[in-house]
Amino acid sequence: MKKLLLCALVAGAFVFGTAGAAGATTVAPTDIAGWKSGNAEAECAAIGDFQYAYKFDEKKDASGATYFDLAADASFDDGHVNHLALTALDAKGGSVSFSASAPIGAVIVKGGTHANVYGYAPQASADSALTTALNVKSGKAYGVSHITFCWNPQPEVPDTAPAWGDGTRYVELDWAMFSKPRYCGCTTSQAIDLIAAETIDVGDITVTKHYPRNAPAYMTVHIVLADGYVFSPDDAVNLSIQSYKTTPEGTAPVVDDFETQVHIDGAEATLTVPHASYYGIYAVIAGNFD
Repeated sequence: MKKLLLCALVAGAFVFGTAGAAGATTVAPTDIAGWKSGNAEAECAAIGDFQYAYKFDEKKDASGATYFDLAADASFDDGHVNHLALTALDAKGGSVSFSASAPIGAVIVKGGTHANVYGYAPQASADSALTTALNVKSGKAYGVSHITFCWNPQPEVPDTAPAWGDGTRYVELDWAMFSKPRYCGCTTSQAIDLIAAETIDVGDITVTKHYPRNAPAYMTVHIVLADGYVFSPDDAVNLSIQSYKTTPEGTAPVVDDFETQVHIDGAEATLTVPHASYYGIYAVIAGNFD
């Protein structure tokens, strides 16, 4: 089965319930009468915008008895695989439970001419006691004729790593470093590498001297991260700077005590710091560090 990006929407077709990422509690279904059955992609396209779809159909064995496969590895051209399992199934009674290795956005439980549609926001990795619609003539749930799963890939969460301005180690057994800016002109330093995870160059730091008339001298620290990296959005403080008049070599840094503590959005920052000869520049960076 190939991967399709399904963009057909049915406005107001159903309401997404709230469920956890795993072990979800049952959400209320939307009963759609006159359901038009089709392949998995078409059915998922009828209820929302889903990238992946898979359908468990009722089958017949050689004797004519009906049955369902109870598990499947739904695989796609982009390499995505979702292990789907019907963990409990009462086909005649119209009830099914499921688990999935990749969270599910919607489940269509078809019975008779109706489909009960269960929507999950956020997507759910399991749920129980999903049922078909009620047959008003018999007063019982329709038997299950098929179950269709619809879902989207989970958004990637970037890794985070500590980073230090390149320079001299504070202490021999720890890679935390402080920097001594070296100036290529009168006021602006040569670029200092920002090093994450001990070895990865994730950006450049420049330090500029400022000598305002009738005011104390000060410095600005300008940081530009390389493509693919940002200051960690999930850390309340993701950039810390400490200035030193004399070398701090031999004293381990305590980042929580650094004089400048800020949160930066995005991939660039400019901060004003005291005039000094040495700087400890620490950041928490989000990106790919493989």
